[in-house]
Amino acid sequence: MKPKRVLYVDFYSFVGGGQQNLLSVFKAMDRRRYEPLLAIPHDGPFGDAARALGVPVFITPMGKARWRLWWQAWPAMRRLRTLMREQRVDLVHANCYPANKLAGPAAKALGIPVLWHKQIAVTQRPGSTTGKLWRHFSRYNARVLAVSKQGFEGLAALGIPREKLGLLYNNADTEGLAKAKPATSAQLKALGIPTKGPLILAAGMRRPHKGFDVLLKAWPLVKAKGHLLLLGDAADSEPAHEAELADLSKQARLAVLPAQRPFAPWLKRADLFVSSSRWEGSPLVVIEAMAAGTPVLATYEASGEIMEHGKTGALVHREDVEGLAKGLEEVLRALPAARRRAALAQREARRRFSLKGYVKDLAAIYDGMLR
Repeated sequence: MKPKRVLYVDFYSFVGGGQQNLLSVFKAMDRRRYEPLLAIPHDGPFGDAARALGVPVFITPMGKARWRLWWQAWPAMRRLRTLMREQRVDLVHANCYPANKLAGPAAKALGIPVLWHKQIAVTQRPGSTTGKLWRHFSRYNARVLAVSKQGFEGLAALGIPREKLGLLYNNADTEGLAKAKPATSAQLKALGIPTKGPLILAAGMRRPHKGFDVLLKAWPLVKAKGHLLLLGDAADSEPAHEAELADLSKQARLAVLPAQRPFAPWLKRADLFVSSSRWEGSPLVVIEAMAAGTPVLATYEASGEIMEHGKTGALVHREDVEGLAKGLEEVLRALPAARRRAALAQREARRRFSLKGYVKDLAAIYDGMLR
């Protein structure tokens, strides 16, 4: 029996958490059952990484992310519909809302089932314009996947039928992360990072919701010894936020550096991973830190569903500069206890967030849609 052809549609060419999630799927999915194809509007790191995994990539211009009148999006919908027809697509996986707005109507015309994967937390209120649009475009979807309970309930509150909704937390290559070797002292020196003393690591695309500004304000208040390293690429659409981070990093006397790949060695070298996000779905980088066995300090609002304070990690509230500084101080002064929590978190990650289990669950969702 021929494998079913799944067209993954994403509006972005960079590699963020949602894109990394798809790359994991491409790597682990049984190609005898499902054959992945990828449609993106521009070439870039995401397309390069997909090609390296043997996934055909189709550069399909998609116009602007925000459009109000349907004829403004019609050329992009037509291109996607043509691609679906020519590639004999059996199922469409829209990996973000802008992609779903285009791929949903395009696939509907061909009778192809569509899954919308809502990769970020739901922050829209019922009755808001964007909330109404999310509900409107969900009518083209056979299934809508949330990455957290909060996201699931948020989508249901917008009026999307519960029977259409599903919950699938993000995943990590738990086996690979557990086996990864720590970054060497030479690698740290090459980036100008001190090799003595605790290394505190933060990582992610530098967007406002990641709360890096809160972290950079909190760090000068921490008296415990250690070196803070922030790894992540800039978001092109956030120049004002990037300027603020640059100013704060100078005040805090630390370096903000581009993302380092592979990332696992940096997690393994770190004595503490800190996530100061204002909100998330199920933050991939926190799950990766758990799987790597690295102690984690995160926020209740972003990681409260995947970690338990005092058991598998330490949690503080978002936007609380002094609270975050206090949390950092407490963890750094009691690292042996933090490492014991990290060992429990690693077992929890293997149980709940393994790549193998994730791909199995996603395949079962595809099977149900195709039936």
